[in-house]
Amino acid sequence: MDMMKHQGYPPDLDSFVGYLSKTGRADDAVIFSQTMTSKRFPATSVFLRLFEAYLKAGRRTEAQDFLSKCPSYIRNHADVLNLFCPTQSGVTRTAAVAV
Repeated sequence: MDMMKHQGYPPDLDSFVGYLSKTGRADDAVIFSQTMTSKRFPATSVFLRLFEAYLKAGRRTEAQDFLSKCPSYIRNHADVLNLFCPTQSGVTRTAAVAV
């Protein structure tokens, strides 16, 4: 990934995300997200794609491990929270109205 970046090639995000979702560990995902940064912090979209790929591959435990190693701005992001804590449409809304 670093070689591609230094030689001016755009990263092949789909291939790396696909590989990580099937065989990668949370530590591999952390390293990958760090190499995808163009500034100080990696883009939220990279994290979201990794989480979605882990969950789609049925690797929820690995996705949660990766989440625990992410910066707080990712752990608290609304889209990330929706992936890990989807609201139950009827129950949550009814409880909120009853209060």
